[in-house]
Amino acid sequence: MTNNLPLVTSLLDSLLSACRIDLPTLFGYNPENLLVGITGSVDLIDLDGPVVVLTFGGRYWHQRPTVLARVKSYLQERCPEIVDVVVGDEWELTDEANV
Repeated sequence: MTNNLPLVTSLLDSLLSACRIDLPTLFGYNPENLLVGITGSVDLIDLDGPVVVLTFGGRYWHQRPTVLARVKSYLQERCPEIVDVVVGDEWELTDEANV
């Protein structure tokens, strides 16, 4: 938990970096996942007040709404100032986007 640190992009970048490490099976940031075709990525595109806006890219093993829910939970547990976590384009949550 961040204990009321200001909600700024540098904090979110750090939290997302930690999320990629702590939830490694969700993303394509390690060699094992890449070998089986999991190339999923998550990046910050905006901070709209207390709402974090992310972008998803690549291919995930899990359904994308599940990935978003897990990332949201991870971020909100560590920074309760975050009111919501969304994707910039809802299409990124569809099966068609999982390429």
